[in-house]
Amino acid sequence: QGLSGDALRDAFLRRNSLDKFESSIWAHEGRHAIDKLIFKITDSVELEYRAKMSEAVFARRPRGVLSSLLSPVGPPSAHGRANQRLLEVVVAWMKEHAGEIAGLEPQSALLPQLDKLSDEQLRAAVRRRWERLEPGWG
Repeated sequence: QGLSGDALRDAFLRRNSLDKFESSIWAHEGRHAIDKLIFKITDSVELEYRAKMSEAVFARRPRGVLSSLLSPVGPPSAHGRANQRLLEVVVAWMKEHAGEIAGLEPQSALLPQLDKLSDEQLRAAVRRRWERLEPGWG
């Protein structure tokens, strides 16, 4: 607030970089460490899936991590397969909560409407799935 021009741009870039670092390093890579050391998970798709969920739940602005969930999507990579799984979870949540999402057109494809989710709605979609994996979490 109260910034303009170069100062506003610089503040935005700093905030964006910090947000990216917090979600991709602390949440994502931290989840890998927890899952490998404590839960002894070795499956790369499962590791990426859980790390992507942590990224979305713990991000200061979860909508800001959507770009990392949208590319790549699908096989052959572990990241792509994990992204696909997480997007399926989010789209299922969108179907179930269509009436709560401002501006959503439920008769249209939901995936292209991800931008209509608020940060809290995106967190809620992922948290619900996480609760099924690890009851009592979050």
